[in-house]
Amino acid sequence: MSSNHQVQRQSKHHPDTTTAAGEVATFFARLGTAGMLPRLRTVTGSSQFNIEGAGSWRVAITDGVVTVAEAGATGGTAATGRKTTSADAVVTTTAEDMARILRGEGCLNAFSAGLQEIMTARGDPTFMTALLDVFSFGQAGTDTR
Repeated sequence: MSSNHQVQRQSKHHPDTTTAAGEVATFFARLGTAGMLPRLRTVTGSSQFNIEGAGSWRVAITDGVVTVAEAGATGGTAATGRKTTSADAVVTTTAEDMARILRGEGCLNAFSAGLQEIMTARGDPTFMTALLDVFSFGQAGTDTR
């Protein structure tokens, strides 16, 4: 088993926060427990996060209530076994860059990462703007309340 496969396998079940993949997995696990985020109360949509070296997650927001599920990189079937619909936004980056964004390293945030093409986001521009609030949930223990 390759070391890369071991990191991916470990991040799915027991996130190791000492690695970038572990930081990313921990972020999505924590986000999945957030429940209602008041600043997103008027937002409904879904996004697919494809994080190279860490995995893929589907984040759905329904009137501010956030749910997270691990997903295949191309969508298809969710962890629940149900067919997924297409995402309103698809975000792609590497585990290392996502960890830098989540830590706010060098003043890096999701918006500036997009401008620098460190992270790509495709889809509904209005939903993607609202999605920026999700990233602040990971920085320095803050949330969007």
